Amino acid sequence: MSPSGPDFLSELSQHQFSADLGTDVVVTVLMAIAATVVIYLALFSLVRVLGTRTLANLSTFDFACMIAVGAVVGRTAVLGRPNLLTGVVALLTLFTLQGVFGFARTRRGTGRLLTPRAVVIVRDGVIDLDALRRVRITQDELRLAVRRAGLPGLAAVGLVVLEQNGTLSVVRAGDREAWLEADLSVAEPVQDRAER
Repeated sequence: MSPSGPDFLSELSQHQFSADLGTDVVVTVLMAIAATVVIYLALFSLVRVLGTRTLANLSTFDFACMIAVGAVVGRTAVLGRPNLLTGVVALLTLFTLQGVFGFARTRRGTGRLLTPRAVVIVRDGVIDLDALRRVRITQDELRLAVRRAGLPGLAAVGLVVLEQNGTLSVVRAGDREAWLEADLSVAEPVQDRAER
C-alpha cells in the first residue's frame, strides 16, 4: 500500500497500520533520496559542462528554460507524486547535498574539481578571443560589461574576468594589485588582438 492518499489518512485517523506501511514509508524515503541525489548530480554536471554562464544574466529564453528545469527537478525529486513526506525528504536531501558540496569546495583537492576557475577574458585592453569562445561569451556581452563598469573603451580596461559564479567583473586599468589576480590562471600570450 502506498503511504499517501485517503487510505493512508484513514489508517492514520483510525490508528490502524498495516504491516507493510512501515516498509512503504522506508521505500518511499529511499526512492526520494535516490531521485534527488541523481537529479542534483545531473544538474550539477550539466552546469559544469555548459559553463557557469548558464546561470548568470539569464535571457528570456534562458529564464523559461530554467523554470522548466526547476519543474523537472522538482517532479523528479518527489517521484512525480508530490506529498508531504516526499517533499520533506527531497528538501532535506537537497540541503544536505548543498552542505556536503559547500564543505567539499573548501578543501584544496575537491574544491578545484567542483568549482570552475575564473577566466580572464581581457587583460590590459586586449581581448583573448580563444577564452571568449571557450566560455561562450559574445563581444556584445563583453561591451555591455565594460559599459556597465562606466569605462569608455578597451584602453581603460585592466581586466575583464568571468567569475566562478558566471558574472563578468571589470577592473579599470592601473587599479589592480597582484593580490587581486592570485586566483587567476597565469596569463598566456594572447594570439589575437581584437579590433579596438
